[in-house]
Parts: sequence; structure tokens; C-alpha cells
Amino acid sequence: MTKLAPSGVRWSFERIGMSYRLWSEDAGIELRLGRLKRSGQELQGELRITVNWEGIKTVDGVLHQARFNVSSVAARSSLTKHLKTRTDNTPFKDMDWADALEHICQYVMSAEREGEPLISMNGAMPERRQRYDVNPLCPHGVVSWFYGPGGMGKSIVATSVASSVAKGMEIIPGIAPQVKGPVIYLDYETDAYTVRERVEFIARGHDFKPTKDFYYRRCYRPLADDAEELARIVSEHGIKFIVVDSAGPAMGTGGDYGDANEGTLKLFTAIRMLGVTALVVDHVSKQEMRNRKGEVVGALPYGSIYKINLSRAAWELQNSTSLHDDDVRVRLVNTKANDARLHQPIMLRLDWDSRDGHIIFNEDDGGIYVPLPEPAGEGVKVAKDAIMDALAASPDGLTSAQLAAIAGSTQKYINKIIHNTDEIEVVYG
Repeated sequence: MTKLAPSGVRWSFERIGMSYRLWSEDAGIELRLGRLKRSGQELQGELRITVNWEGIKTVDGVLHQARFNVSSVAARSSLTKHLKTRTDNTPFKDMDWADALEHICQYVMSAEREGEPLISMNGAMPERRQRYDVNPLCPHGVVSWFYGPGGMGKSIVATSVASSVAKGMEIIPGIAPQVKGPVIYLDYETDAYTVRERVEFIARGHDFKPTKDFYYRRCYRPLADDAEELARIVSEHGIKFIVVDSAGPAMGTGGDYGDANEGTLKLFTAIRMLGVTALVVDHVSKQEMRNRKGEVVGALPYGSIYKINLSRAAWELQNSTSLHDDDVRVRLVNTKANDARLHQPIMLRLDWDSRDGHIIFNEDDGGIYVPLPEPAGEGVKVAKDAIMDALAASPDGLTSAQLAAIAGSTQKYINKIIHNTDEIEVVYG
């Protein structure tokens, strides 16, 4: 236990995530101020004061915890009187509470006012360690959107990507981590047992042991409401990468005006404040997504267009499995790349055996696979044969744009196949 020094207290101050800490080792006291919000000209937050003192009543070391108006002199004066009342007739009755509150209020208001530093674009190049944290899926330090139909294996892929960062090894062929470090899986859909089982299956299939750097957190509140606690976790555990599964519950319901974009904007703002690379899992809508040339490159995520607009990269998980396949075949299609060209689709085959308890990712042979309608022939075929069968099933013909949409490829690539194949009749007009 600490005995309060008779002289003035020397304070230390730091920011932890989105909250602030003022403390004195000599005095055995710590003040934490978090959950800050502005209301007009006033800054309010939640103040928690813990002490390491004998002979004073606390709740597990917490002397005081309540909302506090950082901007108000009256609030400081009122709280000073309350704390003096709590410490009267104790060895710590001479504690200068006004000094402690003045220090933390001034430090916090200055830090909040300053914000991020101003950087001249004519000066030294801002530090950037690498372009990708997971190449080519997740650019460094920003949000990537990963979406597809339900039951397609999005969570399995996301868990594998997180495991690859935590372990520092390439698990999914063609998706290579560029960093190694702690990750956190923010789960809004299932439970710790299910995610742990997936991690175990992936590890067994790829011959490695799960690492302690893979953290899990079951989530209930919208991420924006949970951001401060998450910022503390990110700071204390050195988190480098987060997975949000999935976007809908992480955004929460709309605000007072029912704006469909509000939840999306709040989610992006909260993740940006965490300051780490993020992969957000989401569901797919029936709307088509087109590139600048008007070509169909995939579907859109469900809901607000801001999901794509604010993401720095977006990937759609598409099904390539036929009824004749024993394994699961999927295709990862890059539908948006903010600072690079769109990446070629990544073709994967999943050996997923729940009885043996393993999940293995293998690179597929690179052909364009099309789940064909019943009259079009048997199973799934490589590019040319698939196009031939799709055309045979459509007496009126198909445009290259329609074939590209069916195949989940680019119109340019489909045109190349068509014009290099004599058996395909091209009709203009």
C-alpha cells in the first residue's frame, strides 16, 4: 500500500486508445477519463478514480466513478468537495483533489483540441511500413470489405486470413500476410466455441498449432458504441489486424431519422479511430457492381453504397461448386481497388471435413468455372466449354457482358476467348 507524500504530487499523463490516464506512483492514485462526447461547447466523459490506500472505503480500489463535465469549473469544484468528504478522517485527508482534477482536465482538453498533427506534403515522406498487411486482400491501415451469399464460407476465409497474420504464414494460396502480430476476431454472429473449432480445423489442415496471438471477442453492441473499450484492447495487446463478422449487427440500427447510411458511416469512423487494418465481413445484395467502363465486376454488398465508397478494397466471394464436386470451390473477385488495379480472381478449392476435423485451402487450376443451368450440360467446365454450353442453353444468344456476369470474370477476358474460338458465332448489331 502507498502512503501519500506530504509534498506536492508529481503527475504523469498518457493517452490509452480513446481514453486518458493521469497517475502518480508516489501518491498511489490514478484517474482515467474516457467515453468522451461533445455537447455544444462542453466536453463530457466518464471519470474513474482508483487508489492504492489503506484505511479508506472503496469498491475494489475504485474510490469514484461517474459522468464528469471536463469543461466545467463548477463540476470540478463540486467533485473536489465530494472527494474531500470521502477522505475526511483518514490519513489522506490532505490530498489536493483540486490539483488532480485541474491537471487531468487541462491535459485532456488540450489533447482533444490538438487532434492529429498537421503534415506538409512538401516535407519528409510520411511513414508507411508496407502497402498491404495481407496481399492482395487488405491494404495497410484501412478497411477492406469482404462479402458474399450466406453459407458460402466467408467466416472460414476471414478466420484463415486472421490466423495467417497471427501466425505469420500463408494459409490461403495467393493471400500472403506481410505482417505478423496479434489479431482480434469481433464476432456478432456465433460464439467462441465455433470460432475456436474453425481455428483448430484450419490449423490441423495446414499443419500448425494455433497461436495465443489470435484473440476472440463476442460482441453485442454496435462497434461505434464499443469503440473505446476496443481501442483500449488494441493498445494494450498490440493488435495489428481485426475481423468484424459481420457488418449488419456491427453497424446497429439507424438513428432518429432512419438514415440507412448512418450506421455505415459510424462503423467506418470507429474503425478509423482504432488505427488498425480491418476486414469487414458482409452479405450480398442482388444489385450489380460495375467498373468505370460499365462492365459488371460482381454484386454489391447489402445496404448503403458507402460500404464500397469508403472501403479501400472490396472482394466478393462467389460460388464455383457444381453438384459433381466433392470439395467446395470458391472464387474471390476483387470488385474495388482504390490505389491499384483490380486483381485477377483468386480460385480456391476447400477440402472441408468436419468428421476428420480439418479445413485445407488449395489453389484451383485457374479456369473460369460456371455453375451451369440444367439444360447446359454436365457439371462445371473450363472457360471455352462453359461459354459454349451457356450459349447452347440460350437460343437467342448472350452478350459478352452477360457471359462475364455468369462467369464472374471481366468482359475483356471473355471477349478474348470468344474471338479466339472459331466455333463461337459472333453477331454484331
